[in-house]
Amino acid sequence: MRWELFAGGLLAFVLTAVLLWVLGPVARRIGLVDHPGGRKTHHHPTPLIGGIAMFVAFAFSILMLDIPLSDYRMLFAGSLLLVVVGVIDDLHELSAARRFIAQIAASLLMTLGGRGARRFRLPGDAG
Repeated sequence: MRWELFAGGLLAFVLTAVLLWVLGPVARRIGLVDHPGGRKTHHHPTPLIGGIAMFVAFAFSILMLDIPLSDYRMLFAGSLLLVVVGVIDDLHELSAARRFIAQIAASLLMTLGGRGARRFRLPGDAG
């Protein structure tokens, strides 16, 4: 099982890199970019697709593992909520309070929903 976890992590890494490469031009075309200025350290418009690429790669990699997924439903739900809020924030600049409320909601989903944090284990852990 440990080899499968390593392979899943490697798959997520490679898929994230591929998605960043593929989605970068799309993000530029639709205006999903961060412009330099203020506290920003980049010098050119930068695509805002990292969170989307990582979430898609993570979800795909988890789905490729031979594990039951019912214990991870709320992890996916909370993660998806954070990605959606992140995209909305990138497009419409949400207030810090609204982002914080979404982060609290996502953390509550992940910890209180489903099986709860006490029963959460990595795939392959005994016990």
